[in-house]
Amino acid sequence: MDMVLILPILEIGRSSNKDSDKKMFYNSAAIIDADGKYLGKYRKVHIPQIPLWYEKSYFTPGYGYGKMGTKNPFPVFQTKYIKLGVQICWDNFFPEGSRALGLGGAELIIAPTAAAMKTHEKWEKVIMANAITNGLFVLRINRTGSEKAQDFYGESFLVDPNGEMIGEPSGMNDGLSIHEINLNMLKEVREMWPFFKDRRPELYDKKSCFDFLNSARKKDRDKSFFK
Repeated sequence: MDMVLILPILEIGRSSNKDSDKKMFYNSAAIIDADGKYLGKYRKVHIPQIPLWYEKSYFTPGYGYGKMGTKNPFPVFQTKYIKLGVQICWDNFFPEGSRALGLGGAELIIAPTAAAMKTHEKWEKVIMANAITNGLFVLRINRTGSEKAQDFYGESFLVDPNGEMIGEPSGMNDGLSIHEINLNMLKEVREMWPFFKDRRPELYDKKSCFDFLNSARKKDRDKSFFK
C-alpha cells in the first residue's frame, strides 16, 4: 500500500531476570515502513496512576528500540517519507520526551491517546505547545467509543510547527482524516524561532536540577509538588 504504519499494541514480554517467569506488559507502538519493513518499536515511558487510569498496576515503563535493536528511550525512525517519533498518551505531558525527539531529528510526532470528554482543552493545548517549542508537526489520534465510567471523544487532529491546526479535527466516531504537510515549513519555522539553537544544556544537568529542588524544599515551598 506504500504507506507508513504506526501500530499501537499491547506488548507482552518477559522479565530480564533469567530466574523469573514474570510477564511484563508494555503500552507500545510498532513502526512499519512503506516497504513493509519493521523499523522498531516505542514503549510508553511515562505511566500514570490517576483515577480511572491506574496503569502502574499493570504496565511497565519501557525503552524504545530503533534500528538493529538499539535501545533508546525516545527513538526517531527514518521512514520512506519522514522522520518520526512516538509519544503515547500520558507521555505528551512530559516535555522532555518531545524535546528529545526534536533534538533527535524528528519531523513528526505521532501521539496516540485515549482521552475522555472533560480533558479535551488540556490535551489540545499541550499538543500545540509541544509542536511550537520543538518546531515540528504533531499528529494526535484519540480513541472513540465508551466505557462504563467514561466516554472517549475522538477529535483527532494535526498541528504544524506553529501550533496551528491543519484542517479540522475528526469527529467523535471512527473515521479517516487525510492531510497534506509541507516539510519545508520545518526549516522556515526553526530559523524564525531558534529554540534549539538558544538552548543552554550546560545548565540543565542533573546536579543543577537537584540543587534547585533542594533549594526549593529548604524554602518550604509546596512540598507536594516535588513528591
